[in-house]
Amino acid sequence: MLVKNRSFYILFDIGEIIISFVLAIFLRYRVVQGRMISDAWFGCILMIFVYVLVVLFYQPPKPLMKRNNWEELQIVLAANLYMALLLSMILYLNRAGTLFPRSVYIVFFVLNTVLMYTGRFNLKKILRAYYKKSGNRKKLLICANRENLIAAIDKFVHSSLIE
Repeated sequence: MLVKNRSFYILFDIGEIIISFVLAIFLRYRVVQGRMISDAWFGCILMIFVYVLVVLFYQPPKPLMKRNNWEELQIVLAANLYMALLLSMILYLNRAGTLFPRSVYIVFFVLNTVLMYTGRFNLKKILRAYYKKSGNRKKLLICANRENLIAAIDKFVHSSLIE
């Protein structure tokens, strides 16, 4: 249910954004100290805000479990492109781009693209392995009227689901 509502993999992506941003800062500066830590938190919160805005307005046409690997890569690349465009607009309008050089943001988007794609690929693999077991699946039968109810019961009785 969480995957269908997108909240689970959105939280997963936010964790990947935090990891990507911290790694990008460490790759650029090697040592983080003093005022740079507060600037890093501001940048990380800004990235999460940008991601939430992109997710609110960019809706992929298929749900997560129905996309193949190529479609997933296209969606991750598109989301990161929209994040980069929105971030550059926000930094330009607020003139807050002097906290970190552009190389930090470039490294961030490269790392974020790789982490988001591999994270979603592994998430789909884990969910498929979990739901492959019949005990982990729930079945739901909804009948709208009497005729549908009789047809569903008749189909259930004549199928191989019961003995």
